[in-house]
Amino acid sequence: MNLRAGSWRVEKTVEFDKLDDQARLSYRLFEHDAQELFDAFPWRYHNYPVNQMDGVQSGIPAFLINMHRIDAVGDAEAYVQRLKGIGPLMDQVLDGLRVRDSLGIIPPRFVYPMVMNDCRNVISGYPFSGSGKCPLYEDFSKKLSALKGIDGSKIARLQGEASRALVEVVKPAYERLMVYLKEQEKRAKEDDGAWKFPKGNEFYRYALEKTTTTNMTPEQVFDTGLREVKRIHDEMRKIMELVKWRDHNISAFFSYLQDDPKFYFPDTREGKENYRLLKRPGTYYINLYNMKDQPIYQAEALAYHEGIPGHHMQIAIAQELKGVPKFRRHGGNVAYVEGWALYSELVPKEIGFAKTRTRFRAFVQRGLPRCSARSRCRHSLQEMDAHTSV
Repeated sequence: MNLRAGSWRVEKTVEFDKLDDQARLSYRLFEHDAQELFDAFPWRYHNYPVNQMDGVQSGIPAFLINMHRIDAVGDAEAYVQRLKGIGPLMDQVLDGLRVRDSLGIIPPRFVYPMVMNDCRNVISGYPFSGSGKCPLYEDFSKKLSALKGIDGSKIARLQGEASRALVEVVKPAYERLMVYLKEQEKRAKEDDGAWKFPKGNEFYRYALEKTTTTNMTPEQVFDTGLREVKRIHDEMRKIMELVKWRDHNISAFFSYLQDDPKFYFPDTREGKENYRLLKRPGTYYINLYNMKDQPIYQAEALAYHEGIPGHHMQIAIAQELKGVPKFRRHGGNVAYVEGWALYSELVPKEIGFAKTRTRFRAFVQRGLPRCSARSRCRHSLQEMDAHTSV
């Protein structure tokens, strides 16, 4: 579908030639974004709403805990209403999962244990069973207690309402999701490439175009990724010389970085707190579920990537722009946003701020050939590693 075929009403009411430069740019960007919505419609089910990275099962508590402030009694009441809304929301999610299931779109098998663990964590602790408090009740109580000018009776009433919502709505909603996922897991396979979807190759080409804003083919992305891996491996070899690595085997060097315990904080509360102390100014979230996934030598580059001058700074600048429409302040695309952040890893090194010699970028850029190989050629994980190792 082409947006321009149905946009004559807009074009008749907007005299493009009379717009100033910023307004013309806004018009073109809006037209581009609207066209993307049309292009995305055939692929609206080609995704996993429940997944181990940013699925709805973890997105719900993450939103309430990180985004929902309580500055007044009304905010607390709104929090309770959102808890009550989790039931209908989860039913809508389940409806969507059933549609995807009918199309043969279900997550790979490895996703399910992590998602089920997320679900159990949300409904464990008071007011459910087990020790401690469930994350949502703990968050609500902490924010409520910090509220000034509220008497104890109101606090008790609101805590009671939150408890009932959690027990009567949230717990059954998550249990419905878990029952469905447990049954679906029996039918799941190890396959995890885009090729497994209906019209998977066509979808992957669409996804590439949307993500990169180019007309690059999967083969071109694959070749670009291999060139990038070679370039970054050459940089890594220079680092190997600087640290006086014992030989020229870069695979052995990567294994050393990945496996040596000295590069990781312990998987304890104290270890996680020590990792947090490495953060730079700026707000970002990092998954410390498994400390083996977060080597210390990547922390500095990751902080530049996510904080300042990376995503935090880029998004703040965009949101504070004056004289542009909201969609330009709050929109964007992956190629631009991640391009900014990757460059933000390099700038501190060039001006002498970065201290660690081993950088995050090598592991990010390996994703180009790995993603393309997985989705285009149905390569296994071992075959993808062969393309990105020496």
